[in-house]
Amino acid sequence: MYDIQFKNCGLLNTPLVIQQQTPQLFYLFYIFNGSGILIIDSSHYLCGKNQLFLFSEFDLAIAHSSNHSNLLVFYVSFACNGVEIHRSIFSENPLVYTPPIYRDIFMRIFHENGMRHISYQELCSFYLEEILVPLIIKSNRNHHNDLSDILLFEEKTALIEQSS
Repeated sequence: MYDIQFKNCGLLNTPLVIQQQTPQLFYLFYIFNGSGILIIDSSHYLCGKNQLFLFSEFDLAIAHSSNHSNLLVFYVSFACNGVEIHRSIFSENPLVYTPPIYRDIFMRIFHENGMRHISYQELCSFYLEEILVPLIIKSNRNHHNDLSDILLFEEKTALIEQSS
């Protein structure tokens, strides 16, 4: 199981500069409203309402609104002791599918972080699990299917070679 630990959250309304951290932190960027460009280091990502981006390592994040749009980007940082999370959900394409319920979950995280009750970090960690665990499951299923396809191809190739 993954030990997901909420660290921080906020609105990306000024550049977010990341210092090297131990343990390594992971970041989610959720587009609450508007459209524009999410700049992570030297990469640019077109973004729009209700999209979710995941990043594991970067130095600088900037949100830039397109014309006539109020881009509202919410970020969450977290640590995770499960080393496999990096391979599970962080890929070349940082944009992931976001069901409508994610918007409510991010609002709960933002609310709890603002209230700062005694157990707010634990609550925010649980909310993060609601987002991350389905992504991990989906990624592992896709990875398993890819491996099955490879094994099936190798079996068919071996049968063809035997029959020739």
